[in-house]
Amino acid sequence: PDPARISRRLDDYNAVAETIAAAYGVAWFDITPISRRGLAEPDLVADDQLHPSGRQYAEWVELIDEDVAALLR
Repeated sequence: PDPARISRRLDDYNAVAETIAAAYGVAWFDITPISRRGLAEPDLVADDQLHPSGRQYAEWVELIDEDVAALLR
């Protein structure tokens, strides 16, 4: 696999998804920067080397927590 190509494709996907979310008035949270840190921070990746670890999930929640709480008020 070509990591640079995968990153570009993911960026393209995220751009489309963000546009669709905006069109429907749905909140968009970009977790990709946290996920990409998994290359340099292995503890962000689960033991299977494929899925996010508990730490990564926790960082995603931290990223969206305040915004989601505000949306629910």
